[in-house]
Amino acid sequence: MQSSELLPWKFNPLFEKYSMQDAIKKASEMEEERAVWSQVPLLPRIYSKGWKEWQDMPGAGLVGDLIQWWEDDRKDSMGLPWYPNPTNCELVAKGEMSLEDYQVCCMRRFCNVEAGETAGAIGLGNAYLQHERDLRELILWWRFDEQTHQEMDKIMNIKLLGIPEEKLLRTAINYTERMAKSPMSPVTKENIKTLNRFQVVRDGPPLLMGCIMLAEIENPWSSQRTRPALVKYYNFPNEALLFVNVHTFIDYYHIRLGQYILAKYATTNELRELCKAFFINTFKLQHERAAELFKELSGKKFELTLKKEDTYLQ
Repeated sequence: MQSSELLPWKFNPLFEKYSMQDAIKKASEMEEERAVWSQVPLLPRIYSKGWKEWQDMPGAGLVGDLIQWWEDDRKDSMGLPWYPNPTNCELVAKGEMSLEDYQVCCMRRFCNVEAGETAGAIGLGNAYLQHERDLRELILWWRFDEQTHQEMDKIMNIKLLGIPEEKLLRTAINYTERMAKSPMSPVTKENIKTLNRFQVVRDGPPLLMGCIMLAEIENPWSSQRTRPALVKYYNFPNEALLFVNVHTFIDYYHIRLGQYILAKYATTNELRELCKAFFINTFKLQHERAAELFKELSGKKFELTLKKEDTYLQ
């Protein structure tokens, strides 16, 4: 039986005692300390200050190109009211989204994360079957982080937004089961646009999970932008913002995991082209779906109608 009680996450009081940037700095230092005690020997190296070892690996050019593509896309998209995703968009940053609509957006996010956890577990199993020790251990470490974050998200939905736990979990599992019934398919750069993300992670090479890690590059800045608004405009207490607080810093480390995995294991042109197609398609579909949801918000017809494209919403 799962409990929805608030958990005493160590980093959270930092956001009460210090300014946001000081809290992020101290929480990041705690994350580096956690890596030192990890059983995964690569982590202290990857998490160390100034780590740039990925730049000397076979897929370094791919990683640099993907980061540059994202930076260019962000410059082009900043200022759009729905950018980058429903729970961290400009409407929230300005306090202009209603609490009811924000509640629906958070439920949608939880459902996407639930489906992502399931697909990620399957992808991790695939990495074990391929006997890639570095790859599987880093994915396992990342999946553990993401599972704890989903529990934080559950707490936020239940304790802060008042969504009944049974309704939240039932909606999420129904969506996940629907995604799991998606037909098995080979994943290629030519057909990747026709597949939902559940299919891509489940049926594609485990290397593609490095693209998802790297795609978390959008989370720290967007969470840092909206967190003050959640306190100022929505009067949310710090202890209920576990999920938001952790994403102001944790993905700096997930980005590094993505850099390492893609730079080390994207060793052929075919793999690099597949990774590039998946990474870019992830953001393009997220933009399209976020824009559609903004129209629903504007038309006052906003409700929890989940589509396969929602698997791409961060």
